[in-house]
Amino acid sequence: MEFLKKLGAAKISAIIGAAIIVIAFFIFLVFKMSSAVLTPLYSNLSIEDASMIGMKLQSMGIKYENNTEGTEISVPSDKLLMLRMMFAQEGLPTSGNITGYEIFDRSDALGTSQFVYNVNLVRALEGELVRTISSLNQIENVRVHLVIPKKELFSKIGSEPSASVVLKMKGNQALSKLEVASIANLVATAVPGLKIENITIVDNLGRPLKLGAEDASAANLASTAMEMQLNIENKLKQEIENLLERTIGIGKVKANVAVDMDLDREVISSEIYDPSSQVVRSQKSSEENENDTEPSGVVGVSSNIPNAKQGAAAGASRQRSRTDEIINYEISKTVSNKVIENGRVKALSIAVLVDGNYETDPTTKQMKYSERSQAELDKIKSLIISGVGVNIARGDKVEVINMPFATDFVDAPVKEGMFDFIKNDIQNIVQTVVIGIVLILMVLLVIRPLVLRSLEKAKSVMQEQGLTSDVMASLEQEMKGMAKGLADTKNMAFGNAPNSGGANPTNIDQITMEEQKQRREGVTKRFNELVDKNPEETVSLIKNWIYQE
Repeated sequence: MEFLKKLGAAKISAIIGAAIIVIAFFIFLVFKMSSAVLTPLYSNLSIEDASMIGMKLQSMGIKYENNTEGTEISVPSDKLLMLRMMFAQEGLPTSGNITGYEIFDRSDALGTSQFVYNVNLVRALEGELVRTISSLNQIENVRVHLVIPKKELFSKIGSEPSASVVLKMKGNQALSKLEVASIANLVATAVPGLKIENITIVDNLGRPLKLGAEDASAANLASTAMEMQLNIENKLKQEIENLLERTIGIGKVKANVAVDMDLDREVISSEIYDPSSQVVRSQKSSEENENDTEPSGVVGVSSNIPNAKQGAAAGASRQRSRTDEIINYEISKTVSNKVIENGRVKALSIAVLVDGNYETDPTTKQMKYSERSQAELDKIKSLIISGVGVNIARGDKVEVINMPFATDFVDAPVKEGMFDFIKNDIQNIVQTVVIGIVLILMVLLVIRPLVLRSLEKAKSVMQEQGLTSDVMASLEQEMKGMAKGLADTKNMAFGNAPNSGGANPTNIDQITMEEQKQRREGVTKRFNELVDKNPEETVSLIKNWIYQE
């Protein structure tokens, strides 16, 4: 504590400040070495593209930063080229080169020619169509090309506009005939004078999805049986690959499904009679009674005149009766009409190709292929049977084959050299070396002189304090001696000198006034010299004498 008091507040503050600066530089150096240098990956992004790229980077565990506007993404410089190639393969950013009607907001209308205006109009139409079609869930990327011929003056015959659309699907997804027709109608209604038969739609593999006039009629909008078969095959294939890739690995499973479908439409009508079951359908009963009496008397007019006198007795009588009953029976009958539509699955044939295992050989440091066990293949087969609804009793077949995939699909390990890390991190190494040199120079040229100067001042202060104490002691003794000499001179001058060896008092005359004066002047001169050489010590000594009295 005594040492700190002697240094003073200013020197202690300087030492503490220098220590804080050194510690701050070391902390900055550590953080700078631990954090990678961020480089802009893409600039002027749309909000949608920035969000998609940010989600992919976050899922990959790569650190990134956005600017305040959210239109620029920065990533570590050592991953810049790899990420750009990966996003280019996935078609990101999607709207980087897409221009819509905003092209007219950035152009100068007064200085634009008619030709440039027409070209910008076609670009705007293509960009807006790309944005609209890209909003469909199954589509990953779209290219649209429009050909709008120039209308010539005084020409009766003109060329019709045409369009070409290239679609890239997400994964193994496919568009139905209705969805393809919807895209064609969308393009046709967006471009003036464009007919559906002049639109060609293909996928990224070059397969035609629409071939003009033969698909233009409304009757072809309905899904056919062959399309139904293709959809079932693609659906089962995607389900198998998605199911197995979770355990085997992405890109290590390839499935192919063949569906045997009954494409015939059947209508069955049947009537079944049951003779053992009878019911009364109708019943009719009739009864008839008849009484007849034969006439008597003479044949002639008299016997037929009223009120005529009856002659002989009446003739003989006759009676007759008849009963009829008709019962109609109906036999029990069952009438059934059955319609069997086409598209029934008769059998499934599933072939699955599975890649093997790859392990690193400890001796050669290369990837070595090993086949999967039969038990593992049986488990995969059972999983397929249960997962997609395979019916073995119906005649379905499932084959799982383990074969090595082509080497193009296997990432060969990159053997790094001894000094490859220097080449990859040369920028960080140079930056670290420069910061270290600056820090060392600062310590040697700034902090070290300050510390040494403070220590030297402290040492000199301590030495001065030690010398001052010695000087004050000697000064005090000398001043006391001079004071005593002055007192003796004064006593001698007034005859108060002590007797020395019985000397006669008359000896005082031997000391002349001149000697006394010279003696006083010598003591005074010596006293003044001591005060001039040691003013602070003299003041301190006088103060001590005053305090002692």
